[in-house]
Amino acid sequence: KQWYQRRVRGFLDIHIYLTSALSKKDFRAVGLQLALQLMREGSKVDAITGLRAQTNTGRPDFEELFNKIVRPENKRKVTVFFCGSPVIEEVLKEQCTKRQFKFKAEKF
Repeated sequence: KQWYQRRVRGFLDIHIYLTSALSKKDFRAVGLQLALQLMREGSKVDAITGLRAQTNTGRPDFEELFNKIVRPENKRKVTVFFCGSPVIEEVLKEQCTKRQFKFKAEKF
């Protein structure tokens, strides 16, 4: 079981961003952040999506996020799946190309 948990950890990481909301770093978003935190407490699922992955607010910092994913000791292939605004898609695609990540965008 321990081998399986070590092997599977990091296989699929889900990062959800509600980009129309103010980010955690914006003081004007204190009320929203407090409400989201209170809804998360005691619950194993996100109140917005119903998933275990937490919904983040504001525009993601892809540089910071990707630096957490890729470390020299992690020699793994990364594929990024995206669904959202074309503006953010272009920024994300550029960041993926820079790091030699595969990039897949879903358009509805």
